[in-house]
Amino acid sequence: MVVYLTENILYIGDLLERWTFQPIMNATVSVDSFFVLSGFLVAYLFMKDFTKRDVQLKGFLKAVPMIYLHRYLR
Repeated sequence: MVVYLTENILYIGDLLERWTFQPIMNATVSVDSFFVLSGFLVAYLFMKDFTKRDVQLKGFLKAVPMIYLHRYLR
């Protein structure tokens, strides 16, 4: 549950009753779902590419710093 801080507590009560405020209240669930789905997709595509290339583990370990560099630059 999200804790809200405000000077006027009655204002929060009014916001919670409106249906248009629900996407804001549930934004944390949406963001968490997005991160989980994108993580699964990245892991799936990585493993698919990893097995297709038949890469040795030593070669992969040498490529890890380049993967991080590429991600940082993006």
